[in-house]
Amino acid sequence: EGDLTTKRNAFLVLVHCASKRAIQFILQQRSEDGTGGLGFLLSSGDLFQLALLELLRKVCRQKQQQKAGLLRLIVSILPNTLPSVAYEGACSLLALSRAPVSLKAAAGAFASLLCGNSDNNVKLIVLDRLQECVQRASRRTMEEFVIDLLRGLQTPSLEVRRKILDLVLQIVGKNSVEQLLNVLKRELLRTAEPEQLTVPRTMEYRRLLIKAVHSCCTRFPEAAASVVNVLIDFLGDPDVTTATEVAVVVRELVATCVHLRSRIISRVVDAFPDLAHA
Repeated sequence: EGDLTTKRNAFLVLVHCASKRAIQFILQQRSEDGTGGLGFLLSSGDLFQLALLELLRKVCRQKQQQKAGLLRLIVSILPNTLPSVAYEGACSLLALSRAPVSLKAAAGAFASLLCGNSDNNVKLIVLDRLQECVQRASRRTMEEFVIDLLRGLQTPSLEVRRKILDLVLQIVGKNSVEQLLNVLKRELLRTAEPEQLTVPRTMEYRRLLIKAVHSCCTRFPEAAASVVNVLIDFLGDPDVTTATEVAVVVRELVATCVHLRSRIISRVVDAFPDLAHA
């Protein structure tokens, strides 16, 4: 049938009345298609793909012996589908499997949805699903998504930014901390640009960034050298809360990073004339 809606409706009838036949149909397409069934699925439209996901969820719960192959089918369609299908597919993986490959595929789909959607309500829902991925997967599995998640900071929504930073701080490791600090440093400097000072909640966002830097420096003091100069620039921030938070971070770095101590003290002394809340 060439009409996608008709094809989807016929398949749904098969799913609910003869799920075994529906599975046989999908497996037949996989064996006949040189792409492992992917070409057929992608050409069948999003409505058919959503019906397929409904079938796969049903069968995976009932027939464990077919579960692995069907999960691979879900993983294979995620990168090439519309957002609605990608979201449902990722949620299906999250609900049906704890295997690292499934969680990684789900997290990748959610990360793409986070950066590709302009609706902040959608972003918040996706971030909740990403939090589930973080809770179930190992840090090693999730760490590669640090930069992907940080791209979501381009939104003006403070709540979305807060959730992104919370997530990233949970999964950052030694392999990604330098990249994270570079992004945080860039975002901090951006909050000081004249045009940003008139944007609502910029100061709150700056405080979130400084707290994130503080957390990174506490956990990975060996990486602190890259942000010391930027932090000290904010010692003279006109906002008392921000300046105090920076002072706490700088004091801790002086105490814990012996190799940076003389450099930090020298920079702080140079900054004294500009400190509004010394």
